[in-house]
Amino acid sequence: MWNAVRWIENLNLVENPFLFHFRSLSTTSFGGYFHAHQGIELLYIHQGRGVMIVDRKVHPLESGTLVCLQPYQLHRIEMDITEDSPYERTIIVFEPTTMESPLKQLPLLLKFLVYLHQDELPAHIIPKMNLNVHFTSLLDQSQSRFARISPEEHEEESQLFVMDLLQCLRDQWQKQGITLIQQTTARPVHHVEQILQWLETHYMEPFQLELLAGDLHLSKFHVSRLFRQATGSSITEYLLYRRIREACLLLSTTELSVQDIGCSIGIEHFSHFCFVFKKLIGTTPHQYRKKTNQSFALNPKITQMKK
Repeated sequence: MWNAVRWIENLNLVENPFLFHFRSLSTTSFGGYFHAHQGIELLYIHQGRGVMIVDRKVHPLESGTLVCLQPYQLHRIEMDITEDSPYERTIIVFEPTTMESPLKQLPLLLKFLVYLHQDELPAHIIPKMNLNVHFTSLLDQSQSRFARISPEEHEEESQLFVMDLLQCLRDQWQKQGITLIQQTTARPVHHVEQILQWLETHYMEPFQLELLAGDLHLSKFHVSRLFRQATGSSITEYLLYRRIREACLLLSTTELSVQDIGCSIGIEHFSHFCFVFKKLIGTTPHQYRKKTNQSFALNPKITQMKK
């Protein structure tokens, strides 16, 4: 049965074009890192305070804020988390192209979807969404609805949910004076976003900088320099973190052996995988799997995937 509880970060949206993770709770602090997602991402903050960096601008985040991020848009989120101030959020990610056909009979809503997907947005932050009763009730009702449906109903239900969500978002956007430009401007896709798209497709394969640079028609030096300037890390460092995040997902959601998981994410030597995992996560893969399963059994709202 489709799992509406666990957050699957960077899952291939071709296989599952809609992800809904309701009220995920983090009670310990963690540092942010630049990353991107394949689809349109909506992040609603129930509790917490911090900042988001996107397009070289810093935006304050607080309870009631809704964040809208476009496909492969590089961003970084840093939350101030204490025992008295946890970070609780709902995350929705969907592949916009899968909604074009269902919205053909709703041309204005389809136009808004294309706007969110492709155009340069005047704002990525909508504050005080907690005052929108339609939005908050939509999240609450959808959580219980998705928990009841069968896998066969999932596609239709998710499309209906996204339609309702888009309508709510468009209305709120206009209420808060965020202009929906008639003559829109296509959002430029920066080289770093192209690099991230390439890495997301190839991160489980042995990395070859020459192949990446050749596919993007750039020099190896230029690719490496652009990526470090934008993210503060090298491509190999980013790849390592990306692979370990995937390993965390597989450890907590599958019964694959630790050795098989290491091979599946492109780290073939078992000892090296265990060494790198402990260095980045702080525990061995076996300890992580045991702790994650215990935490999930005790409190399904606590997630181990960092966002």
